[in-house]
Amino acid sequence: MTNFSYYFMEEVKDVKLLHYDVYISAYDGCVRTTATFDKIQAAEKIWIVFPQYEQKKEELPQSYLTSNKVLESEFVPEVFEHITMKDKTVCIDSTGFLIPHLVFLIQLLKRAGIGKYDIIYSEPASYNRGEETEFTKCVNAPRPIEGYSASAKNVNGNDALIIFSGFNDALVTSVARNKSKALYKYLFTGFPSLQADMYQQNLIQLSKSKEAIGETYVTNLKAPAYDPFVAANKLQTIVRDLMDEKYKIEYIHVAPLSTKPMAIAASLVYLANPDCPIDIIYPPSDTYVSGHAVGIKRTWRYTIEY
Repeated sequence: MTNFSYYFMEEVKDVKLLHYDVYISAYDGCVRTTATFDKIQAAEKIWIVFPQYEQKKEELPQSYLTSNKVLESEFVPEVFEHITMKDKTVCIDSTGFLIPHLVFLIQLLKRAGIGKYDIIYSEPASYNRGEETEFTKCVNAPRPIEGYSASAKNVNGNDALIIFSGFNDALVTSVARNKSKALYKYLFTGFPSLQADMYQQNLIQLSKSKEAIGETYVTNLKAPAYDPFVAANKLQTIVRDLMDEKYKIEYIHVAPLSTKPMAIAASLVYLANPDCPIDIIYPPSDTYVSGHAVGIKRTWRYTIEY
């Protein structure tokens, strides 16, 4: 098994000290993306705009890359074909990315031979309405993220469900109802959380999905909300344990519905375990709400290296 403990991460005390050839960020109208974009040092800085944020033209930066495509497997290749990263130092700010697109991008970079790059993530000082903050509108049924599904031995076989739960209870409810027949269910909550009060807020939101989740064969777990590598080690251990014949599990659904670091963890585990019947599922929304976070608490840097 891959030991993700060897991957490098650090808290960035001053982003002005970071230098790259290429820096890429997704514009979400929050200070935690715009302030970092302004301060970081890079020969080329690129904004990406997702149409799902439905931002007005006057709200957007002067220069950016976008596409009218929505699906991650169409949007990401179309946008990134205009960005040269080979043999360059690259940093991607995951903070404003949509999770399906971030997860797809990680696989795209691996296939493109980008063997080393940094991902940064900035924690909010707070969300504008606490646990009631609106992140998405019109949540759809979950589906596998493009490029992250495996062939099940039996589509009506024995499944396990692993959810990284966040503030958006609508996402958790959508996934839990869709996979209600899963024999085993694991719920990760972020602890330590991004802020002291956010763990309690997370539990409040999770309680709204209690009926959909059910109470049978549910295991509650914790992983630091900001550490993809600890989360990846824990997730990989569960996946490998479920492959034991005693569980008779034929398919494992992983739903990263929490922070971007947890989405990074899910992607890394999938890519490191090609022999396991895993898919990464997500309930995409028609609209994502911009400007939902207030301030910056901490910024983290993660080095992805294959």
